[in-house]
Amino acid sequence: MSLKKFLDAGLMVMGSPYDTKLKPLGSMSGAAQKRQGYADSNGNWTDRGFDRATSTDYQGLEKSRKAVIKTKA
Repeated sequence: MSLKKFLDAGLMVMGSPYDTKLKPLGSMSGAAQKRQGYADSNGNWTDRGFDRATSTDYQGLEKSRKAVIKTKA
């Protein structure tokens, strides 16, 4: 199954065989994310972007979330 069909089916990349094969969204430029439909015009991930995110992306988000919580504590 191609990545496009995989995402069209509403499946998440994280934990799938694609997880280790794809470049993390965090390392893609904002323009590339927008062009491929993974981010909206404001740079926020779309539903497709969240589905396309790899484990590496989610680990980065969790690390950022913890840092924000730590600074507010």
